[in-house]
Amino acid sequence: TGFKSCSFPELYARHQEVLADATAGYELTRGGTRRSLPIGPRAFERIASVLFGSSPPPEGVLTALYELLNLDFDGTIDAGEALVALATLCSGRVDDKLRVVFQIFDGDGNGRLDRAELRDLVHTTLLRGLHLVEALFRNYHPVATRESTEFVMLFSLTNFAAVEENAEHALDEADADGDGLLDEAEFTAWAKKHPLFAQLLGLSQTLFGS
Repeated sequence: TGFKSCSFPELYARHQEVLADATAGYELTRGGTRRSLPIGPRAFERIASVLFGSSPPPEGVLTALYELLNLDFDGTIDAGEALVALATLCSGRVDDKLRVVFQIFDGDGNGRLDRAELRDLVHTTLLRGLHLVEALFRNYHPVATRESTEFVMLFSLTNFAAVEENAEHALDEADADGDGLLDEAEFTAWAKKHPLFAQLLGLSQTLFGS
């Protein structure tokens, strides 16, 4: 495909550049919380093209990526969700990726995740991220060897029903001080211990050694 593992800061900079053309980066839901704006295929192509360096990707590759992430088949995906999913293919520090994930799903911008926001984060991030990885790489992962253990384990843990259950109980597991809300430090500490989050966001290292 011509794919090259870019750095996460490059992807994030392109994401912010594309969103800067919009009148706002977020829209309000009926409940009054923020959500990342939906983006169409052309905006997505502008963001995701950074994954291919200076060479244009082969025809149809970005369209296929967009369709993979359009899980509800409504013709659009969230700008934030696109960033989270594509971050799995980028090199960079897991802490930096988790910081952006937290900010995207902090719907009211108060620096805390409530139960609904965290459930949405876990559900969306893992479903979209794992769906993308599974669709792109399942047919190509190596035979289980000592070197490929992490990659094989990622797929062995891809139980989508379990993701739904994880999303429901995430706050109970992650809320260290018991206040019913999750700050960024609590979220980061929990996500790094989660059986899928750390592997998913560190996948570039596993796949490309970068």
